[in-house]
Amino acid sequence: FLFFLFSEAHPYFILIIIFFFNLKKKIPTSIKEPVKKIFYFSIVIRENKDLKNKIAIKDKKINKLNEKIAALESEIFTEKKSSEEIIKLNDLNFNLKKIFIPYANFLNGKNIKNGYLSIYKDNVIATLWSGKIISIKINNLTKEISKINNIQSNLSSFIKRKDKFISVKDTLIINQALYVSYTKIIDVDNCLNTSILKADLTNINSFNFEEFFTYDDCLKGRFGGYQAGGRLEEFKDNKIILSTGDFQNFGPSQELDNNFGKIISIDLINKESKILSMGHRNPQGLLYLKDIDILISTEHGQKGGDEINKILINETKIPNYGWPISSYSDYYGYEDFEIRKKAPFHKSHSKYGFEEPIGYFTPSWGISQVIDATNFKKSFNDKTLMVTSLKNKKIYFLEFNENFTKIINQKEINIGERIRDIIKLENDKYLLFLEDTPAIAILSIS
Repeated sequence: FLFFLFSEAHPYFILIIIFFFNLKKKIPTSIKEPVKKIFYFSIVIRENKDLKNKIAIKDKKINKLNEKIAALESEIFTEKKSSEEIIKLNDLNFNLKKIFIPYANFLNGKNIKNGYLSIYKDNVIATLWSGKIISIKINNLTKEISKINNIQSNLSSFIKRKDKFISVKDTLIINQALYVSYTKIIDVDNCLNTSILKADLTNINSFNFEEFFTYDDCLKGRFGGYQAGGRLEEFKDNKIILSTGDFQNFGPSQELDNNFGKIISIDLINKESKILSMGHRNPQGLLYLKDIDILISTEHGQKGGDEINKILINETKIPNYGWPISSYSDYYGYEDFEIRKKAPFHKSHSKYGFEEPIGYFTPSWGISQVIDATNFKKSFNDKTLMVTSLKNKKIYFLEFNENFTKIINQKEINIGERIRDIIKLENDKYLLFLEDTPAIAILSIS
């Protein structure tokens, strides 16, 4: 019927069909087959794209369900201690016990489980990215139920959240004061820097924070508040050290007129600051070895290229660690010509006048904090440092030479969770902040 209809309306319709039918028969197979494949692959590509979109939607739903499950588990298990886990390393048995802690639920329902640890007198204090602060008595850590105390504070009022990375970045207790680094929004246009707050600890149940160290300079984060640095460490001469990132801006870390991509010292009395080193991307760990006057930092690379550096603190010239001109990282793929011009990622530091890292790691570990292994002195020598990781969920034991210029031995244990922080507890124990659970974990050697 349709054929009849078209043939009546268009007298030449039949002739056109016959023409194309004969033309098809005359096209060589060598031409027809590639054309068929082009159309076939375009259909497959479109179908794959549709499937990927469907999978992404389902993954989001699964992630939301997992977050709800994690929140319920946190409510059920908070304050309870997990059964002891044994982790073997050669002839050593590491014991790992977890105390489950509550975490903040904010930012469109997104659960934030990141945090940092510090010890004040007989209390372990955990400060979460959200500004929530909790404490546990040290003598309760070994009990089946560890009573958790919620500390009242005004810290959350400083965390003007627009994304999860605008948050607390580290904590440090000196004398009777708690110092907290955080991502500060300088203006309404999401221009950021890394600043420090301070609270008196006289009343362990209530902290009142005030601005301790800040500055007017700010950068717009390319992807929000990510890559801010923020690690704090006690230094010599009544000073503390702060690490800062570059908020994904390729360039400021090579300029001396700003505090971005730097490691800086800050006087606790007059608050005067001094740049100790430059050319950093996102320093995540700091360790000052007071007895030998050596400063060690760990740093996130971009795609690969995590670093551990010896910071030359006693040089007359500010040492430069190369970012983003020299880096053992690689590009993610979004970087345009202008970015790559600023960030050529030369695979040498010394050739271009920069300091070489003691070690670099590709693929990245997701490197975080660094601490000496002296609490495990029966098993490791005094040149061994413990380096934690987020991505790999491991602790690395790195043994260095006499001057901490070379890694001569490396061992590792698998913790199985993202490790944000590590501090010393007692002579033979460390405390870890684990983010997947979340939990405070006690690590010891039997």
